[in-house]
Amino acid sequence: MENKGIAELFSSIAQRYNLLNHILSLGLDFHWRAKTIKEISPEKHEKILDICAGTGDLSALALKYGAKPLALDLSYSMLKIARKRLKNLPVVLGNALRLPFRERSFDAAVMGFGLRNLKDPASGIREAYRVLRPGGRLAILEFSPEPSWFLRPFYMLYLKKLVPLLGGLITGKREAYLHLSHSIESFLKPREVIELMERTGFSVNYFKLTMGTVVLYIGKKEEQ
Repeated sequence: MENKGIAELFSSIAQRYNLLNHILSLGLDFHWRAKTIKEISPEKHEKILDICAGTGDLSALALKYGAKPLALDLSYSMLKIARKRLKNLPVVLGNALRLPFRERSFDAAVMGFGLRNLKDPASGIREAYRVLRPGGRLAILEFSPEPSWFLRPFYMLYLKKLVPLLGGLITGKREAYLHLSHSIESFLKPREVIELMERTGFSVNYFKLTMGTVVLYIGKKEEQ
């Protein structure tokens, strides 16, 4: 899906986006995001770029550490909600594939459930690398198409049937949640994401969460 289409899709569900996240994940998304921020260990006054920030959930957690997050997203409607929630949060309407920042501008970067929506995930990872200082950290939180083997049949049924059904009932935008299901099922396997990050120049650690349905990738830009 092109950038304009992605922006319009997320803008159409912005008002119910957080509610659906909590319902569809059975509240586990709170844990996933908390671990994401914990693993990059933000220090006071560090500059954190929240890529594909949506309504600012990761930015809100970074603020609790005393860091200085900046939220970037393609959807104005999403950023508007983020600003309403976090009144001092700087936001930028922008494209993760062409970040409007100079090289080495940030101490860390986070991306929550955004990588699979990028037209070119490799370019998104390279852009994150470019704007990080040497030693900077990148955390990517993303769904995986490879859950634990015994969970996979139920996971696929959940994605294909229940997610579009609930999404349609609560938001009236069933097509948006059909896209969500398809984007997870067709996304890169964890080893492929790790390979992209390593080829870019990151040293990588990762955590499989909730029986492998979600993976947290932690990259460190080598000191130069």
